[in-house]
Amino acid sequence: MNPSPFKPVTSPPDTHTVTSKIDADSRPTGSRRRRWSPKGLIVGLIVIVACVFVMGSFLRRQSESAVDVTGATGEESIDSGQGHPDFAAQVANVVAGDSTRLLFADVPISDGMLQDLPVQLLTGLDTVVADQGVVTDEGLTALAKLPGLEQLRLRHSPITDAGVAALVGCEKLWLLNLPQCQVSSKGIESLKKVTALTQLRLGSPRLGNEACTAIAELKSLRGLHLIGVPVTDEGLQTLASLPHLDSLYLDDCEVTEAGWDWLFQHHPQLHVHVDQAHHDRDPNLHSH
Repeated sequence: MNPSPFKPVTSPPDTHTVTSKIDADSRPTGSRRRRWSPKGLIVGLIVIVACVFVMGSFLRRQSESAVDVTGATGEESIDSGQGHPDFAAQVANVVAGDSTRLLFADVPISDGMLQDLPVQLLTGLDTVVADQGVVTDEGLTALAKLPGLEQLRLRHSPITDAGVAALVGCEKLWLLNLPQCQVSSKGIESLKKVTALTQLRLGSPRLGNEACTAIAELKSLRGLHLIGVPVTDEGLQTLASLPHLDSLYLDDCEVTEAGWDWLFQHHPQLHVHVDQAHHDRDPNLHSH
């Protein structure tokens, strides 16, 4: 299986360091003493307060009954408190300026966890990835308040049109990945206001071939991945009208050989994947 391009961009390891100035004492012995600037003390206090706030919220939540965040029942239920230490640690790193990302591959994320985020202290946060748990429109609305949000991936989360509409204020959002959502064409229409959006990956049972018309209005798109959307030959031609599109991934589509003939003849620049694999006639076929 070839990897999808719709993954958060991995930046080099953070190299932020905290330095302190050491001044020589005026005493004859030449001994040194550490002087902390007022700014450094303020930053330290902010970090401590943020950590206490986050951990306090999580401990309160852990004291409540177990919350099913996966849709499972009985012994398969997962307590929303699981993984909180890692969640709190990542949030603290962002507050301290040591990271710009929250990446949760194994921690089950819930709406409450996202609603507890100290948004005012997360101005440097640009990437959020939640691969476990369930996030609904309420959680997404909380994330939409992050001023610097650029990349967002929420798996196993039934986001609807209302949730997507909350993203219209995210001026920097360029990658949106919702592979198991409940978005319809109406929700896609609201994304027209997210003018920085260049990469879109959607999977929703509420999307039909007619969604191609709404997607074609997202003129800034360069990469598009549709999962389980029954795109036809006509829909393919509509998608191909996107002026900047250079990568097209379609899973479980209904395009015929005639449709692919037309695409490769009229848009040879497109890099095409079908059902997670290169189309065997893709002129831009290459290894990933």
